[in-house]
Amino acid sequence: MGRSRARTPVSCRRDGVVRKAVRMPDIRHVSAPRWEPDLFVAGEFERTAHVWSLSRANEVANVDTVFDFGGRRLALVTGDAPVIVAGAWARHGVCGYSLTGEQMWQNKARSAIQHVSALASGRVAVGYAKGPAAVLDAETGQEMRSLRAVTGVYALTPGMSLLESSTYVQLADADLDATGKRIALRSFAVLDAAASAEHVAVAEAAGPLRILDLDGTERAAHVVPGGHVLTVAHDRGTGTWRAITHVDRGTHVAYELIRLSDDAEILERRAFDAGSDAVAWLRDGTVLVIGAETGVFVLDDHATSPRRLGSP
Repeated sequence: MGRSRARTPVSCRRDGVVRKAVRMPDIRHVSAPRWEPDLFVAGEFERTAHVWSLSRANEVANVDTVFDFGGRRLALVTGDAPVIVAGAWARHGVCGYSLTGEQMWQNKARSAIQHVSALASGRVAVGYAKGPAAVLDAETGQEMRSLRAVTGVYALTPGMSLLESSTYVQLADADLDATGKRIALRSFAVLDAAASAEHVAVAEAAGPLRILDLDGTERAAHVVPGGHVLTVAHDRGTGTWRAITHVDRGTHVAYELIRLSDDAEILERRAFDAGSDAVAWLRDGTVLVIGAETGVFVLDDHATSPRRLGSP
C-alpha cells in the first residue's frame, strides 16, 4: 500500500545549536496536464511523488509509490479528486494513489511501463515497451481501451492528443481515435508536444521542433545545432511558442529559453540555467516548472529568474 511520507529531517549545527533542517527533494521528473491551472506532480529519482500547488506555492501531498526512474512514468490526473498515477518497469505495473497516500488500485496486467500520461475526463494513458498502449480509468485502474501500434500519448488539450508509434505520430480526438494522417518521425522518439487552435508543435529527440497544421502538413521546423527542444508550449496570450532547448557541451548542458512564431522564426532567446531536464509547462504555457536537486522552481511569465516553491 502507498502511504504519505513526511520529509526526512536532517540535523545541522550552527553557533553550537543543533537544529532540524528539512531535506529538499532531488526532483527528476515533473508532470501535469497542460490545461491544469494549479496542481502538478514532481517525482524524485524513484518512489516518492510530491504534489504541489502553484497558487499556494507549497507542497500538498507526499506519497510513496511504485514510480521508478526512466521514461515518463508519473502523472497527475486532476479533477475533484486528483489521482497520482505511477508506473514501474518491473513487476509492479501501474498504480493509482489518492493525495492522502492511499493506493487506490494496481494494474499488473503488463510490466515494462514507459509512458504515463494524464488525459481529460478522469483517464490515463499507459505506454509499454512491448505491446499497445492502454487507456485506464484513473479511479479504478480498469482498462477502457487498447491503442493498437501506439507506444505513448501526449495530451495536448482536453479534446486532442498526439499518438506516438515507433516510426510516426498522429493526431487524435478526445476518445483517442486518430483524426489525421500519419506523420513520419525524423528521429527515434518524441520528447514533447503542444497545440494551438491551428497548429501542433512536436519536439523530437535528437531532431527538430516541427510546426504542423492540424491536417498533419509540416509548416516549418526549427533545428537546434547539437541538441534538441526539451519541452514546448503554446502561449495563448502572445500567440507564440515557448520552448526550452538542450545542448550537451560535453562538460555541461546548455539551456536556452526561446520564443518562436508559427513559421519557426526565433522571436526571442536567452540563456537559461535550468540545471535539469525535469521541466514542464502549466497554465497554457505561461508557467514553467523546473525540478532540481534543491527542490522545485517555477518561472512565471515575464520573470527573469525562477523562484523556489515552499520554505527553504
